Amino acid sequence: MRLDDLDVICAVLRCSPADLLICEPEKVAARKPTKAAPALPAAAVGAVVTPQRRRRRSAPPA
Repeated sequence: MRLDDLDVICAVLRCSPADLLICEPEKVAARKPTKAAPALPAAAVGAVVTPQRRRRRSAPPA
């Protein structure tokens, strides 16, 4: 949900965002990634990605 939408809903209902939102720290803690990250291959660690330039610009929309 976007904050703009939440503001509109609160204006219509004459309430505050705190009245509509429920704090659930247990669910947030469950979504945090574990500290043990999977090991990356040696080639991926030093790989550098360079963007390639296009030769021509695309045509504007008709």
